[in-house]
This record gives sequence, C-alpha cells and structure tokens, in this order.
Amino acid sequence: MLRTVCLSVVVLLASPAGAAPPAPRAAGTEHVARVYEILASQAGSVGGRRHRVELLVELGPDAIPSMCAVLTGAAPPPEPEGSEQGLAQLSPGQQTNEVLLEALRQMPPKPVLDFLDSLAEAELPVGYRLVAMRILGGTGDRRAVGTWVRLLERLEPVHLMRAYVQAPAEAALADVLRADSFAYRDLAESVDRIPPAMYPLIARAVGQAGRADGLDVLERLMGRDEELDLVVLDQVAEIGNGAPLWRLHHLVDAVRRHLDDEDWRMRRGAAVAL
Repeated sequence: MLRTVCLSVVVLLASPAGAAPPAPRAAGTEHVARVYEILASQAGSVGGRRHRVELLVELGPDAIPSMCAVLTGAAPPPEPEGSEQGLAQLSPGQQTNEVLLEALRQMPPKPVLDFLDSLAEAELPVGYRLVAMRILGGTGDRRAVGTWVRLLERLEPVHLMRAYVQAPAEAALADVLRADSFAYRDLAESVDRIPPAMYPLIARAVGQAGRADGLDVLERLMGRDEELDLVVLDQVAEIGNGAPLWRLHHLVDAVRRHLDDEDWRMRRGAAVAL
C-alpha cells in the first residue's frame, strides 16, 4: 500500500497538467534503481559517503520522490540484472539513511517542501510522516513551518501524545527555527490557526531551539489551558535567564500570576521561569 501511494505521488509530480500519467512502474523506477546503485557504491569510507551524497544531489529535484521512497523502504531494491548481484541485498540502514538525508538537505528547499506537502495530503502511515519530519528539519527554510503543521494535522490527536511522534516532530521544528529566525514570526502569526493538540509540541520545539525569538510564540500559547501553561513555563526557563523578558509584558505578567497558583507545579514553574 505504501509503495503504491509513494509511486502515485511520483506520477503526480512528474506528469504535465492534463496529461495521462504513465504506468506506476515507469514513474520513478529509473531514479530508484540509480539511487540504490549510488548507495551500493563506495560504501566503506568517509570519502565514499561524501561522494555518494554528491552523486545523489546531481540527480536533481526530479529524484526527490525516489530518494524519499528508498529512505522509507517504500521502494525495495530492483531485481538484480547481470553483475548487479549485490543490489537486491541492499536495504536502507542507518548509514544509507544518513547519506540520503544529507543529500536531501543539500537539495533546493522548495522542491523538497513541495514533495512533503503532497505527502501531507495523502493517507500515509504514521511512520512515513515521521521520516518526512527528519527530511523537513534539514531544509532550514521558514516555509517548512506550514509543511510541519500539514504533516501533523492529519494524525489523530492521540498520536501527538506519544513520545515516538513528539521527539522527531519537535526536533524537526526546532531545526527549522534555528536555521531561519523569520520562521518564529510565521509560527507566532499562525498559532490561532493551528490545532491545539500541537501546542505542547510547538512549545517544546521553541525551547529546544533555545532562542529569545521564541518568547513571542510562548506568549501566544500562554493562558489557553493549565496543562499547556506548565509546558510553556518549562520552555521559558529553558530559553534562559538572559532572554529579554522585559520586552514581553503580557508573558511576564502571566508568568507572575502563576506564582500564587493553587497548583504547586505552576508555582514552581513560574519561579524557575523568572
């Protein structure tokens, strides 16, 4: 099922408007085979890894769907032909995954994000979306904020409470925020349009990024519900005492109000944050 979805996306992106798409096997088979061929070559050394990344990048944006399919395991190695006896035995592992991720990081951000956006609208397993998060974090582009939201909003809220979803999602958003300070403004302006189930993940990602620019985002999250306020207070403390809290009067006032809260967790969180 996953392979069918992935190849369908390849067809969708490769076909000109109004044209009948080619058969699924024809769409992307050439790039998938070449991706596996590159991954199988010079696999033993640091120099070999760097060269493989360069070769993958040289394939260009048209190969992004195939690289993603190999990365997720949606596209298995092609049947060996002639001397390619080792190709069918190659499967993505930690080493080859890192090569693919590095190559995708070096691709132009726009086609990568366009492809991830197309995946966000598809019916895909949770695991595929988590791999997409790893790819997204490497783009370092402020437009990734919207893609991040779209990848997560198709998940059931219960998934957003699970650590194996939270960790890669928060790390991906934190990477984007570190790479492009304008992403903070985009995120802050989007808060009211983002499903509330994502708010704790956003707060923790802001804390991971560790920049004072994130205080505006935290200010907009504060006061929505008590459990979220606990998360926000922890992240205000995470950003550090050197952050210019005096510039955000509403946030400071909200934090101070919690100093007298009936909940001891709130009092402790507010004291640490200030």
